[in-house]
Amino acid sequence: MRFLSLGVMVAALVAAGEVFSQTPRTVDPTPLERPKPLCQIKGDAVRPALQLVFDTLESAGYAITQTDWDRGEVRATRADGKAENRIIVWLEWDVLNPGKQLNLFFSAGRFEPFFGSTELRRVQLAANEEQQRFAAIRKALTALSRG
Repeated sequence: MRFLSLGVMVAALVAAGEVFSQTPRTVDPTPLERPKPLCQIKGDAVRPALQLVFDTLESAGYAITQTDWDRGEVRATRADGKAENRIIVWLEWDVLNPGKQLNLFFSAGRFEPFFGSTELRRVQLAANEEQQRFAAIRKALTALSRG
């Protein structure tokens, strides 16, 4: 009987340890969906359109960190103290108008020092803070569709 009670206690402690050792998770309210293009750029060549993106980012104070001309992608950062804002912009042919129009996609994030990490880590921003940090560059890139 003692062995049965001891066995039940050990099993309970092992199960409790597994529950308490799990990493806490938060609910991600973001719907799972394809990104929508920020704007469309009329044109029949990727390189000139990507050069416009490149120039726009640099004019807004971003440093280009990586460019993939063949895939139509630019990555850029703008330092802000010990933190930085990072942007990825990529172009894809518009399926309805291939060879005539490109869709411009935009993704951005804020990276800050984080306790226990030697590298900057992406932090979640409130909607108003994201708007404050990235509205100007979004507007500048959107203006390319009117150029």
